[in-house]
Amino acid sequence: MALASPAAQLGVTWDGAALEAAVEYAAGYPHTLQLVGDNTWRQAGLPDPGARLTGAQVGHALAAVEEDIEELFTARLSKVTNHNDIRLVRALASLGDGPARRADLAAAMGVESDALGVPRARLRGAGIVTDTAHGHLAFTVPGFARHVRRHFGVDPAGGDRGRNPQ
Repeated sequence: MALASPAAQLGVTWDGAALEAAVEYAAGYPHTLQLVGDNTWRQAGLPDPGARLTGAQVGHALAAVEEDIEELFTARLSKVTNHNDIRLVRALASLGDGPARRADLAAAMGVESDALGVPRARLRGAGIVTDTAHGHLAFTVPGFARHVRRHFGVDPAGGDRGRNPQ
């Protein structure tokens, strides 16, 4: 495992619940998992061999991870400058946190599905979105939809309060 194995090589173990909490928080995203591991290691005071990483250390580490993730999200969102790309990102965030059907995305934007091609390609190239299954699109980083909704004032399920319309 990505956290337990490197720690074990240094003679450090993870409490089972702590490891489970770290993996659950990362939601399958490798960079987040790395941040959780690094910040937990720091919370433990750069542990010596024989130490055990705990749930309390993971809990304290998550505050620092949240700051790191917010910086990542802000940097990613700063890459989205084209008007149609912004519209796509806002619409995707309005549809929730998971993958969305491209047909639903087009409907949320008030365009035909074919109109998604160019902005979708740009956003895929920038690492913002990915195709998850045939006809579905999602953000590449878990939690990014929530950040976009906060930034642009978009409610889940299609409501748009219009903040920062760009």
